[in-house]
Amino acid sequence: MNPILKTGLALALSLAAVSAADARPPAPWGGGYYGSAWYNSGQGSVVAGAATWAECNQLLQSSINQAVFVWGWSVVTYTPCHYQAPFQYIMADKEGVEITAGSPGDSAGTVRAITEEIVRVRGQFRADDYENAMRDVYRAIDGK
Repeated sequence: MNPILKTGLALALSLAAVSAADARPPAPWGGGYYGSAWYNSGQGSVVAGAATWAECNQLLQSSINQAVFVWGWSVVTYTPCHYQAPFQYIMADKEGVEITAGSPGDSAGTVRAITEEIVRVRGQFRADDYENAMRDVYRAIDGK
């Protein structure tokens, strides 16, 4: 086997191993939670297919904190975590909430206030209990 072919094969196998190691299982009942933030740098943070709202929110807030407090970027658009069914795309009236703030820290404070209100409403309406009950229903249907 020539050296170029060997190197190419080794690279392909190592990439396959890395891809398999990083592959996330799908959310246990299909679909998943998605959220994003876009910054004044033109970059963005996207969380896709998280199993729970809390997992999605934790990952998204961590990404936002990194962008704001480490890199000094301001959030300009924030789409809080939300559930999306598999293979379903529903165009939102407006993708995300526009954030206008004077500094990166102010933009993080606005995102935090929005997220705290979402947490309050989810608690008030017991959203986690509902989602857990629905997961149990779908698992029973699937026989898992």
